[in-house]
Amino acid sequence: MTKPHPAYVERDIHVALVCDHRERMFLEAGHDPGTLRTMTAHFGPWLREQIERGGYFGRVVEIGGEAVASIGLMAIAWPPHPMHPSRVTESPR
Repeated sequence: MTKPHPAYVERDIHVALVCDHRERMFLEAGHDPGTLRTMTAHFGPWLREQIERGGYFGRVVEIGGEAVASIGLMAIAWPPHPMHPSRVTESPR
């Protein structure tokens, strides 16, 4: 196994970073900047609550204090479906 870069830091996901990345992703896809600012203003509080509940989680990799990679995942409670009619997945609490 190779040793990580000496300035490599891995940490839990950060709300402001996720909001920024998400807004920039939609901006690059051609969405209206004003609409995205409104979306982000509402997404931030939602995201913070989801992280606290365990419904959203992720990791950030930083080198020299700069985020160079990240991932965010949502835990989704899926209802019964024709592919799995009796399975019920519980929501995180």
